[in-house]
Amino acid sequence: AKIMPKDLLTIVVSCTSPELAAPFNLTVATQNNMALNYATTQPVLQQYLVDNDGNINFPVLGELHVGGLTKKATEQMIVEKLKPYITESPIVTVRMVNYKIS
Repeated sequence: AKIMPKDLLTIVVSCTSPELAAPFNLTVATQNNMALNYATTQPVLQQYLVDNDGNINFPVLGELHVGGLTKKATEQMIVEKLKPYITESPIVTVRMVNYKIS
């Protein structure tokens, strides 16, 4: 499946040092995770809407063209672009939130 305009993506960057990956993982501030800093619930991740040109605006890296790419190709592209910022090899996970088959 290829990423198309109007797709909603969640993108998670992780590595052994969470503070290195933190600038690349946008979380949504909700009442729940602001009140309970020690909560075991996963933070709500920011979703990226692919615009009509097939681009998303990613933190630090800026505008990335993901339209027409597969999830795997998008993950590899982001890993390549992160190399100047994260010395170790980060793990990037891309998920399509609104993926439907009709």
